[in-house]
Amino acid sequence: MKLQQAYAAESNAAGGWTLIGYTAPGNGTTTNFTYTGAINAGGSTSAATANAWKAAPKVNLNDCAASGSSWQVQVAPGDGGSIAFKSTITESKAGACQALTPTFTKIGQ
Repeated sequence: MKLQQAYAAESNAAGGWTLIGYTAPGNGTTTNFTYTGAINAGGSTSAATANAWKAAPKVNLNDCAASGSSWQVQVAPGDGGSIAFKSTITESKAGACQALTPTFTKIGQ
C-alpha cells in the first residue's frame, strides 16, 4: 500500500509492480500461492483496477479451497495524488479463507 501511495502522490496514477518497486514473494509463485497484478508491471493507470494485487492459493489451506479462492486488492486513483484501496477475499466456502487472515479486508481503510 505504501509503495502505491508514494507513486500516486507523484504521478496521480496507480503503478505496476515493477514501476513502484514491488516484488511478489518468490517472484510470483511460492509453495502455497500464485501472485498476480492486473496493472502491467512497468505501466500505470488512472482508472480503478480490480485485482491490482491478487494471491490465489495453489493448495487447500485448511477449509480454504485452492479452487475459487483468492485475496485481492482493488486500487482507485483519485484527485491530487490520492489513491483508495479495497481489499476483498473470494471464498468457495463462506468464512473459510477469512479465518486465515481475519483483518485482510481492513487493509487500506
